[in-house]
Amino acid sequence: MPRLFELLSDGSEKKLRRAHGAVRQAGKKGPGARRRTPGPRPSRQGGPAEQAGIVVPDFVAVDLETTGLDHRNNRIIEIGLVRFTGGKPAGEYCTFVNPGAAIPDAITRLTGIGDADVANAPPFADIAEPVLAFIGDAPLCGHQVEFDVNFLNEELRRLTRPKLTNQSLDSASLSRLAVPDLSGYSLSQVASAIGVPLANAHRALEDARASGMVAARLVPRLAEIPPHVRHTMAAFAPASVLKTILYRSVGRQRPAAPSSKRLPPLPKRLAEPDEPAPADTDMVRKSFGENGSLSRVMEGYRVRDAQVRMAVDVARAINGGGYLVAEAGTGVGKSLAYLVPAAHWAYANDARVIVSAYTRNIGDQIVKRDLPVVRQMLGEGFSYSVLKGRANYLCINRWRRLLAGQHGNLSPRERFAILPLIRWAEETETGDIEEQNLFNRRWFAKVWGLISAESHECEGRRCPHGDTCFLQRARRKAQGSHVVVINHALFFSEICAESSFLGRIGPIVFDEAHHLEECGHRHLRVEFDTNRSNRFLESLDSLLRSLQKGRSGKEPVPEIKEFKATLKHLRKSVRDFLFDCESWVRRTHPDTPAAYQIACRDEPLAGSGGLASFEIDMRDLQDCLLSLQRLWREKEEEGSAVYSDMLACMEQVSQMRADIDYLTAARAEDHVFWMEGNLQKGWVKLCGVPLEIGELLADIWQRRTRAAVFTSATLSVLGSIDFFKHKVGLEHVDPDRVDFHAYAKTFSSEQVFRCAVRSPVEPDAPGYASHVAGCVVSLLRAFEKNLLVLFTSNAMLNSVFDALKNNREVPADATILAQHLSGSRQVMLDQFKRARRAALLGTQSFWEGIDAPGTECEIVLVPRLPFLVPTHPLTQALAQRYKERYGDSFRSYSVPEAIIRFRQGAGRLIRGPEDRGALVVLDPRLISKRYGHLFVDSLDGDFVFSESIEEMTAQVARFFG
Repeated sequence: MPRLFELLSDGSEKKLRRAHGAVRQAGKKGPGARRRTPGPRPSRQGGPAEQAGIVVPDFVAVDLETTGLDHRNNRIIEIGLVRFTGGKPAGEYCTFVNPGAAIPDAITRLTGIGDADVANAPPFADIAEPVLAFIGDAPLCGHQVEFDVNFLNEELRRLTRPKLTNQSLDSASLSRLAVPDLSGYSLSQVASAIGVPLANAHRALEDARASGMVAARLVPRLAEIPPHVRHTMAAFAPASVLKTILYRSVGRQRPAAPSSKRLPPLPKRLAEPDEPAPADTDMVRKSFGENGSLSRVMEGYRVRDAQVRMAVDVARAINGGGYLVAEAGTGVGKSLAYLVPAAHWAYANDARVIVSAYTRNIGDQIVKRDLPVVRQMLGEGFSYSVLKGRANYLCINRWRRLLAGQHGNLSPRERFAILPLIRWAEETETGDIEEQNLFNRRWFAKVWGLISAESHECEGRRCPHGDTCFLQRARRKAQGSHVVVINHALFFSEICAESSFLGRIGPIVFDEAHHLEECGHRHLRVEFDTNRSNRFLESLDSLLRSLQKGRSGKEPVPEIKEFKATLKHLRKSVRDFLFDCESWVRRTHPDTPAAYQIACRDEPLAGSGGLASFEIDMRDLQDCLLSLQRLWREKEEEGSAVYSDMLACMEQVSQMRADIDYLTAARAEDHVFWMEGNLQKGWVKLCGVPLEIGELLADIWQRRTRAAVFTSATLSVLGSIDFFKHKVGLEHVDPDRVDFHAYAKTFSSEQVFRCAVRSPVEPDAPGYASHVAGCVVSLLRAFEKNLLVLFTSNAMLNSVFDALKNNREVPADATILAQHLSGSRQVMLDQFKRARRAALLGTQSFWEGIDAPGTECEIVLVPRLPFLVPTHPLTQALAQRYKERYGDSFRSYSVPEAIIRFRQGAGRLIRGPEDRGALVVLDPRLISKRYGHLFVDSLDGDFVFSESIEEMTAQVARFFG
């Protein structure tokens, strides 16, 4: 294969022409292939191939259509190849491929390629030669090109032929560098954004041509990136066409970087007033009037009586130091109802109010939509800010060390993922990873863990970047803002921290307050598993490499040698300890299924050799780190990066020893402990968490808050908030300080048709998934409408999705989307909202937080009432606590929890005053069980009972007319 610099030289076209020979003119056509060669190649001078010193290389664009996503188990059904010379298409090759197996219906719906299209097409073995001849030694370009190369190499492996070793140019990675402000980076999104035609997406030739044109247009745009940033990208990128392009654009000598960017000034810290002035309730009320300040700054504003009442109640609660539980139904406008009075109080007292949300969607809505309106009302002197947890912010110190190569080996895929962050890190003023759409920190959790501002590696005052630290700037800004928006997870983190920005909290508002207990259980949980131990060992390995690098060519240091030996022992003892955990599960629960969650108590691993060795090695490791710290202090190198790494590792060791003691003793009062894992996959996790979150919160309300507002659409159960008060600790607060108001939703109950089906199949029966799939098909065939199907388990969702994929009764124009199987949550929601006949299958997060008004979602289907998993140790422990207190855990705990979730799911249906929709419940327990009427009574309006899916479909049809 020619060297990359030769491919990019002025004579690259001639070299490639000689290398490809007759293939450039067309070569021999494979069976079933079509090939076209355009007219004379246009001159390269002044064309898109060369701009600002950046030359578009010659390459072959490739795209494949396949029977699935797994290159080991799925096969190619269509190949498209387009040769690009001088940035222009110069030859094409396309053919169907017989996969030797049936094409799934979902693939046919996506691509339009069916079994009949490939029946007479050649197998890959018959076209391997012309495909390889067309590609030759040219670099391969594609959108997520690794996918295509993996499929081609797997086909070649089956033929016992050498795999492709061509360099590659990924148009997806390139687009993240050249156009960093897109909302998404699918081929269709990028092509649309830069004007590349793509009329027939998900067909091989069209996608290959589009990906090649995207690359040809975007390579010159790299010149818009500052030279010093391009140089950093080039140095960090793995060996690739892109690396060479970047290096050639700037040379190997680093260009001068501009002076440090100027960050905006920070506000002065606001003090908590001893005797605050009350918010003017009359002014708050007038703000929401027909001629009030909101009407002057909001287009289309309309007065809502429920919103006005809630705003006045919030003002009174803040003024009087009370605790308001405000249940606000859909359409009330609850966010402005609490923001306006809270902002009035904060602005009048030059003090701070905290607003906490559970989901990112609500937090973003508050910050991007509602608070700008409040600022328009009050003037530029009113300030607000967002504060997130440490893991959301880039650590400048760790980032620079990663770019300098101090974090060990990163895979080429990880390096490509990091490249867009190099430009973002130069431009961002906040360092908040969520402000960009270029790097997915969940897909690359290991990488983000190396560069985020996690506390165990924070150098605090020793950090050389303290003045520009993104986390510290965000905290200082929050301390000087009238309204600070956080999330529930950060709230729990801060109340447990030794040093918290919250201090004495003052007034605080919790939106989505029904999630407080759940979030507390999740965030206060202590866990230990292979993932945590691997991250811990990786940080120790990084420290060892730094120590050895600093001593290269010098006399060996006994302390470093001892550290290395201890680390080796620790690796084995960690494995042995986790093996002993799994052995305990097998020994004490021999009939447990592969996936398990088992409660444990009172030293379940007593006598474990793995645990004993692990504890000894952790103690020895701590001693080694102390010895190394003493040595570095004697050398007066406390300011070095290595010394900071030692301190960070020491903090991790101390925390891990404490956590292991807590988890393996498993006897703390009012805590629950369990092991979970999968025997087939060989992983195990130890977990422990406080049981009563409400008791922890009660102490916060009494000692650290001036006033609190709790709001959500679902806080009460059949008109009572006793269940909610217990969960969040309000039952321990003076009852005279707690008020409850329910603000009815502004929409009519007649806008919803509610139907329950007398299903002949029980939810636990083997055929229930097929029954649910049949209902989905019936609704899709009867209505050109979007259908949201809300599940309580991934297993049932997957079974129904599989049944739908292979059901030929599904309308050809219907879109079937499934959580975790059809892309990210936001991608699925966008597809769902654009569709006109679609079924979106979701669990958990899809029960709430989805805003799909009008025709975007007109039917909600609930296959099963949303009871919690009764076998989870935490659920069992809470149920036992409710049984001890109330005598019946099912009615006092399980049913109220399920009713709240049920109401949230039903609330996905009507989002605006003109909406109409149908709620269909398939679970026969709604009709047959005595508690079923509690779910019916929890919603406004009557239920209609249907004897069959056919009758239900007819009733829904009459409702829609």
